[in-house]
Amino acid sequence: MPILLRHLMAMVVALMLAGCAGGGPSPSAETNAAATPAPAPVDLGQLHEKAAQGDARAQFFLALQYLHGRGGAPRRPEVAVRWLQRAAAQKYDDAQLLLAVLYQRGEGVPVDMARAFKLAKQVAERGHRHGMGIVAESYEHGRGVAPNLAQAAAWYRRAAEAGEPLAQTRLGYFYLTGRGVKQDRAQAIHWLERAATQYYPPAFYMLGFLHVGSEGAGSDPVIAYQWILLGTSTDPRPNLAAQNAKTSLETRLSAADQARARKLVAEWQARHPRPAGRDAR
Repeated sequence: MPILLRHLMAMVVALMLAGCAGGGPSPSAETNAAATPAPAPVDLGQLHEKAAQGDARAQFFLALQYLHGRGGAPRRPEVAVRWLQRAAAQKYDDAQLLLAVLYQRGEGVPVDMARAFKLAKQVAERGHRHGMGIVAESYEHGRGVAPNLAQAAAWYRRAAEAGEPLAQTRLGYFYLTGRGVKQDRAQAIHWLERAATQYYPPAFYMLGFLHVGSEGAGSDPVIAYQWILLGTSTDPRPNLAAQNAKTSLETRLSAADQARARKLVAEWQARHPRPAGRDAR
């Protein structure tokens, strides 16, 4: 196996372990759950007052203050959990999802994967794309429910169709490897490219992997370099495997080919401007 391909395969494995296909709670789950714009500036007293009156949004943001020790509140996850439970009882989706994440982590509550799955599934069934993603991950890795790759693929598809880039990338990976679905390279590329238009670094890296090699359908080191450049320029902290892949491609490509890849990057970015912030659904 060429050294370049080894680097890229290591890169893909590293990305999977880093969260795109990892076995633990999604590192982005809390960010996703807390996507509702926060009140600014935070007035802890006012949040307490509104939360005590039953305002679910205030209960959620008050919980965030206690979870992270912000806005003058001490860091007390168990207090955060109590406010999240009150907001979740009103079917406030972000609160229910964050509560699911805390049950996965055992933060402020004992670890309870089954309860985390139940909470996330309720939100997912109400159409929340991040809830769908957590349900899919739970089925994939057997967290709180028996592992079921077909169910994981189905929930990833629902989240992907709702615009969730992590789910689009995971669904692409499933099609690439035949996990829970029939192997289909065209479908893999379709979903990875949809995630790429949202500037999701793992999607860029996996598209680069798909175009590496000296033979095989779709192999093109210039296109591979284009995708890797897009990934490393978008990723605030490219991992070592991604950096190694970029270096290996640069040693393989001529200056003219590298220039062509950079031109393709500029053209792709012109066709696909970086999207503005998205809401939680």
